[in-house]
Amino acid sequence: MILSGTLIGNSYELHVGGNWSSSGTFNPSAGQVVFVGDEETRTISGTTLFHDLELNKSHADFDFGSSLITVEGEFRVTAGSMIENSSTFTFVGSGASLAGVNLKRFNNLVIDSGASLSHTTGGNVDISGNFSNLGSFNSTKTVTFSGGGIHSMSGGGSTTFGTLAISSGGSISLANSPIVNDVLDLNNGTIVLNSSTLTLGSGASTTGDSASKMVVTNGSGTLCKQFLSATGFTFPVGTTSNGAIYSPATVAFSSGSFSSDAQVCVRATDAVLPGNTSADKLNRYWTVSSNNITNFQATTTFQYAASDVIGTEANLVGIHQSGSTWELLDPVNTMDHSFSAAVDAFGNFTAGDSSLPVSLSYFEARPVGSKASEIVWQTTNEVGNVGWNIYAATKGGDRVQLNEQLIATETPDSLAPRDYSLTLAMAGYDALYLEEVDLLGRTRLHGPFQLGRSYGAREAPDPVDWEAIGAEHAAALAQRESRWLAEAEERVSLAREQAQPVVRTTLTNPLRVFLPSISGTGAGIAL
Repeated sequence: MILSGTLIGNSYELHVGGNWSSSGTFNPSAGQVVFVGDEETRTISGTTLFHDLELNKSHADFDFGSSLITVEGEFRVTAGSMIENSSTFTFVGSGASLAGVNLKRFNNLVIDSGASLSHTTGGNVDISGNFSNLGSFNSTKTVTFSGGGIHSMSGGGSTTFGTLAISSGGSISLANSPIVNDVLDLNNGTIVLNSSTLTLGSGASTTGDSASKMVVTNGSGTLCKQFLSATGFTFPVGTTSNGAIYSPATVAFSSGSFSSDAQVCVRATDAVLPGNTSADKLNRYWTVSSNNITNFQATTTFQYAASDVIGTEANLVGIHQSGSTWELLDPVNTMDHSFSAAVDAFGNFTAGDSSLPVSLSYFEARPVGSKASEIVWQTTNEVGNVGWNIYAATKGGDRVQLNEQLIATETPDSLAPRDYSLTLAMAGYDALYLEEVDLLGRTRLHGPFQLGRSYGAREAPDPVDWEAIGAEHAAALAQRESRWLAEAEERVSLAREQAQPVVRTTLTNPLRVFLPSISGTGAGIAL
């Protein structure tokens, strides 16, 4: 017990067999304090700075109460158990470390600005309160946030975990952007990204994700995964703004070029994708981006909840939006509420109805010599379409526009098949894209189309059946003549009842009337 004044530890190893209380000052210098004693509970209270601190008594409990502990060097738990209560451990200096085979239990764990804390040996770490890192934290072991409620992970320092786990149904709210290299364990809680980024290393995996245990992307934060090669990964993302909705996204690469820091990042948003004006659509979209991955092919799959559907789910098709380009994908799977797409570029993904302003029925690009291609396509209907652009895919995954000016349509609207054909100079390209442009300047991309292949089928205009048209007109004329004759006979009948009736007719609608029949009635005829 230090009641007042200053106790200087120098470089000695000080063993404490009882309790520790400090209302004065302890100057550890380069010394070490080891808590030993018998198999009872030992209490540590007050505010104390230690250089090296060790707990080393089997079957003993070390209760830190509400103490404020600062460690410059190593904190080791060799034997015994920590009771963290409401204490706060702060690590300072550039050489701090955690060691010892036993579990280290912290309430609040703080790494000071400019400090570094290493956790690469010994037992795991349990945090029941909050974690703040203003320096550097590197762990190859397991760090578990225990207890219910919300735990904050804050600070702008570099944070690396081996395994990051959540227990007891708690939640970690990020204001720090950590890296997890081994396992992200969501068996008993959620991680809320807010505006932060959570990165999973190339060898990392996830476990325990489900409808209520996920990475929550309510804000602008993203979940990222590093890739070294063409592999796949399911991002366990979801939202809680309108109830907990688990909406994972899967990215599976079949090819591509990956640098050492290549990664894919995903965020789910529970809102209609801006610009999606479909009557049937999803109140959800996913934003997918990549860094340092080129010339790739990947299959993406997105899972939504039935409650995300606005309108009729059976009318939905996937939508891929990148910049001003909107690409329609395959119909959604209404059984498991998902949709998939083969892509060579990322962007925003959602679903909407399949009613298109333009229906493309046929496309073909045929080589003409060694440096040009004839490109032909056909639409079956167009609404508000002003023209077309043609793009070629480069080997690096970019797109190059081949036409210098917009390929204009004759009229914006057409309900009949319309054919297009032109020859463009091009060499060294294997795939083409066709872009439609509407009256509002919006675009939609079709493709990719491989050179030398045809897609779809041409539709011929319906032939004019003059015989059927003539029969239809003859039937209509006969119906009209029958009606007119009936009207004439009615007038004749009325004329018999009147003196000197007159039947009038005009040359605009001539009737076939028999004069003897009219004369027999005594009626006069006026033309």
